Amino acid sequence: MEAGICWLLLNDEYNPEHQVPANVSDGELDNNLATINLVDAKANAERSAKNKLQTCMSNSFAFGW
Repeated sequence: MEAGICWLLLNDEYNPEHQVPANVSDGELDNNLATINLVDAKANAERSAKNKLQTCMSNSFAFGW
């Protein structure tokens, strides 16, 4: 499944702007966790053509043996 999502994100027909999917949350942060950079709609709008999504990594290997 991850590999399929990566393919769709890099596909010119499905994602012509090569944008990173925005993170959807309630905006409430847990102060006990380290801060991470999340992508929102504003961040995608600010991305320039030279910073478009070019690579995608899938860490799914297999289930079972």
